[in-house]
Amino acid sequence: MNPTCIDLRARFGPKYRLAFDPAVESREDPWMLTLLCQRGMIYAHGGDVLAVDVDGHPQTAKRLAALPGVVLHQDGDRGKTFLFPLDQFAEVAAIVKPKRLPGPRQLTTEHKAKLAVAGANFRFRPGVQSIPRPHEPPRGRSSGSQLVCQPGSQKS
Repeated sequence: MNPTCIDLRARFGPKYRLAFDPAVESREDPWMLTLLCQRGMIYAHGGDVLAVDVDGHPQTAKRLAALPGVVLHQDGDRGKTFLFPLDQFAEVAAIVKPKRLPGPRQLTTEHKAKLAVAGANFRFRPGVQSIPRPHEPPRGRSSGSQLVCQPGSQKS
């Protein structure tokens, strides 16, 4: 095995979810970094070779075994480990489906316009206030249970 290690963080970190082996204390060792997938995990094997573990996914293992250049490295009861060169990452990734990082959401101009129309009734309008102004006299009954008469409202 070649002592050099592919830097998964630099190569795949901005696009895919990476994780460390939970038993590792140091987060600096690139050998313990894994690329999380929906149907397994990918990790560095040495040099420009990557390994992919597929535990409990027999159909995925069959599809990987059928790829030219992908070699079975370990065969277990429920899982298999395959080795493949770095330049075949796209083909392997299409099968094991690496988990992507959520990117910034981009709204189309049509969706922005639809949201603007939907929220129009809930926007603040200029000049409309819900709190009465302090110089206005209170309306209704006063504290002495007397009616407050407005000018011009008396009957003759």
